[in-house]
Amino acid sequence: MCIIIHKPSGLKLPRQIAEGGARANPQGGGLIAFYDEGPQMRMAVRRCVPSWGLLEDIEKFSQDSEMVIHFRIKTHGDVNLDNCHPFKIELGNGEAIYVMHNGVLNVNDSSDKSKSDTWHFAHTLLEPILQKHPELRNSDPFWYGIEDLIGSNKVVIVDPLYGVRILNAHLGDWIGKAGLWVSNKSYLYAGGYHQQSSNVVPFERVTHKKVGDCDCVACDEEGRHRTLRCSTRNGLPAHVWACPWSDAHSSYHQQLLPRGEVIGDPLSAG
Repeated sequence: MCIIIHKPSGLKLPRQIAEGGARANPQGGGLIAFYDEGPQMRMAVRRCVPSWGLLEDIEKFSQDSEMVIHFRIKTHGDVNLDNCHPFKIELGNGEAIYVMHNGVLNVNDSSDKSKSDTWHFAHTLLEPILQKHPELRNSDPFWYGIEDLIGSNKVVIVDPLYGVRILNAHLGDWIGKAGLWVSNKSYLYAGGYHQQSSNVVPFERVTHKKVGDCDCVACDEEGRHRTLRCSTRNGLPAHVWACPWSDAHSSYHQQLLPRGEVIGDPLSAG
């Protein structure tokens, strides 16, 4: 599913949201942060695998910093740094913009199936256009056209000159009145927290039956219990596989992660 989080400057990001996002989407994290350094504004970029290696970097920036954060769960391509967001689009003359994406894009990945759908979207679609026409980087009609192209997917464009642009922002969720935006609510089901009004409060763990073709108890987004008919996927009921609350789900995704220490780009400033 992946999740993108946009935190405006002047707002503190609740740690539960960052931790929940990383746990639900553990296969790569990315961060862009704007911060003051003397008289000028600087931009920091970081990517790492697995996702929770990013949490310490998020804590480094004060609430005065504007941040865009991405946590990945793979749908296409390998689990590695190359497929971590943000993707850097080179415009020429030393300039670049950055792309983060949530959803599944219908792109032709036959040239390199080790790369994700977002990698192909960034480097085979957007980059050639913007290299030829760099003036489009801040063109509303151009980005409206890309918004139509991606359907219900959500994309965040980070431009060091023109700031943050969210495509299909209305399909995500705004939390509180201060402008914190998340592309989906996957963070609610992974960190043991459920959002209620403007607060994040502990939420009761749900026990799932781990058998195929059964009537199982699960929860909807508002925490109401419901019964659903299950199909089997990877030897587990489909809703158990898809639900990060399930220990079986967490164990399955742990197997997909690289072993050893956190692998990451250095925290770079631009």
